[in-house]
Amino acid sequence: MTFTVYLAGGMTNPWRERVIDALPQFTFLCPTTSIKDAAEYTARDLLLVRSADIVLAYMEADNPSGLGLALECGYALGLGKIVIVVNESASRYMAIVEQSASLAFHDFSVALEALAKW
Repeated sequence: MTFTVYLAGGMTNPWRERVIDALPQFTFLCPTTSIKDAAEYTARDLLLVRSADIVLAYMEADNPSGLGLALECGYALGLGKIVIVVNESASRYMAIVEQSASLAFHDFSVALEALAKW
């Protein structure tokens, strides 16, 4: 069985490419096209979450808020999806997302190693 993984997180660096290159055994869903309208990108992102088996949520240290990531994680958990959170931020507000995740890490490379064992 091939798992489908939704890649939730910041849009400012190429972390998604790193995941895709490291884990070719998965199918990936990536919200990489920029959409200006909030209703459109929210609907698109939630559709992609519904289509995934696993959500890999990467909260980078320089992510300014993580609100979208938190929404995607909560939605995925409500749908019974596996949620893997990588929290490299210092934000105490991300603790609730981290604590509710199926798996949580503070190091991106360690999370990739864990996902590779799936």
